Amino acid sequence: MNFEYRLTLFYKKLSVWNLVFRHMKSHLCIFLGLTFCPTIGVSLIAAYIVPIFVQLSWFVNSLFCLVTFEIAFLINLNYFLFPLAVKKSKQLYHTSFHLEEWRVLIYAAVKDFLKTNNSIKDLFFLIKDFNEQKKEMTKSFKKKAFYHLSLSVFILFTCIWLSFNFWFFDHIVANRVPDAFLYLVLSFICFLLFVLILWCIHNELDSLFHFPVPTLSNLIRILENIELAQNNERVADIIDKKTATVDTEIVRRIIAENT
Repeated sequence: MNFEYRLTLFYKKLSVWNLVFRHMKSHLCIFLGLTFCPTIGVSLIAAYIVPIFVQLSWFVNSLFCLVTFEIAFLINLNYFLFPLAVKKSKQLYHTSFHLEEWRVLIYAAVKDFLKTNNSIKDLFFLIKDFNEQKKEMTKSFKKKAFYHLSLSVFILFTCIWLSFNFWFFDHIVANRVPDAFLYLVLSFICFLLFVLILWCIHNELDSLFHFPVPTLSNLIRILENIELAQNNERVADIIDKKTATVDTEIVRRIIAENT
């Protein structure tokens, strides 16, 4: 296993998921329970007790269940899981993954990993090789995007979705105004909630998972900063002041647990 691969593998393990959420398995189970239980409870109550829902079709009731699930998921995400993740992050690393100090911690971990493996002097070649890899990955990604995420796939999906909606209205809710109205309202709410959930995850946990091209770009940026600090005393002083706040024991523990 060459050092480039080992460094890339190590950096991938510095994701928020691996450093924080991996230590929160019990909380994740509670989060799922708090999401599914209200969904099932509210859905059963609505389906068998509330008059307007008792008379509706099974599909509209299913859509209502999905909306209920998304609302419960969103509430628990923002008021249960995220706050606990921040608390766990501070407990383990003395900083939150929301803060600038988190990026300083990752920088310190990568730098210490290079020193541990006696590769701090090989930065020029590492950066050069990683840039070449990034170019190849970008080309490959564009090819895959062209074949797998092409406009034809989107058009096909849209046609299927529209055909389903026409069939649904013709066979299920053609003569049932409440069904048709609620179907349209719930579909719209469902879509908005889905977008809101994605936005919250992206906004709160931008570095939750590492994707190939952005991951390599971030790693290259860190290596370039380390190299710049080696060749520029003023930059080195600025970075040293920031990294001085990082607990070296935490950095060693991160390296030990992820190598």
